[in-house]
Amino acid sequence: MPDYKKFDDLIFKLHSAYGYPIAKAFFDNGYGVSVAQIRCLVENEGFTLAVLKGDLSACTIDRTTPITKALLTGLPPARVTEIMQQIQELPKSNS
Repeated sequence: MPDYKKFDDLIFKLHSAYGYPIAKAFFDNGYGVSVAQIRCLVENEGFTLAVLKGDLSACTIDRTTPITKALLTGLPPARVTEIMQQIQELPKSNS
C-alpha cells in the first residue's frame, strides 16, 4: 500500500490576512489540497477543503476532478484524510 499523506501530516499556519489556520500539501501527481479551519461558515465544526492543481509556487483551485466541483466544508480530520488519499490516487495532472 502506498504511503499516503494524511491529515496528521498537515502543518497549519495562521493565514496572515484572514486570521484562520490553513495548511497546504502537494502530491506527486500534480494535485494538492488546501485545508482550513474557518469558523465563520455555517458548519462551525470541522475543516474546509479545496482540491488544488499545481505546486507550492503556483496553484489554483481545481473544480474539474471527480472528487468535488466546489469547496467541501464541515469535515472531520478522518474525512480530510480520506479525501487526501482520493486526491493522491488521481491520475497525474497534465499541467
